[in-house]
Amino acid sequence: MNETDMPAVTDNAVAGPADPAPHPTMTAETQTSAQPGPPPAYAPASYGTAYGFAPVVVKSPKKYLWIGLAAGFAGGLLVSVLSAGIGNAIAAASVSTVLPKAVDSCSARDKAGISLGDKDTSLTVDTEGKDDTTGAAMEDLACILRELKVPDSVVAQMDSTSSLQGRQSAEWEELKASWTYHPDSGMKLIVTVAKK
Repeated sequence: MNETDMPAVTDNAVAGPADPAPHPTMTAETQTSAQPGPPPAYAPASYGTAYGFAPVVVKSPKKYLWIGLAAGFAGGLLVSVLSAGIGNAIAAASVSTVLPKAVDSCSARDKAGISLGDKDTSLTVDTEGKDDTTGAAMEDLACILRELKVPDSVVAQMDSTSSLQGRQSAEWEELKASWTYHPDSGMKLIVTVAKK
């Protein structure tokens, strides 16, 4: 297009195609007094250029869909990793309190022959034998075993241990136990929180 083909520009007019047809809801009076503004969403593309606005170009939503899906996946992955970490921390905290809770439930924390160690992840119960002057009472041992939910099969194994058998062991839930027995020195039981 050369300069002769271009329409003349006056002080009151903007160069461009002729004004579009009047808006269907506007009267001739309001049409002429209205200030030019952004074109309505339903206006044809030529509407905007008549008033000096570039037509609005809508980008394909596919790009934003992929970005949204990727962000949603990354966010979901982050939440699941954090949840698993917090869940494991809570589980570890509850396991490490099993032994002190059992001792406290039996009111045996300060009794002879009963001691917690390794930041409350191990418990030693040393019962009184014939040659001992001090040691844990069998009632305290029975109470602690009950609070730790020791299976009946393991309790039966402890009851039938003799001095000739040496160290015995068993595991249940998250706990591991080992013990020896001799009539002169009593039973020495060590319970630890199993490391997973």
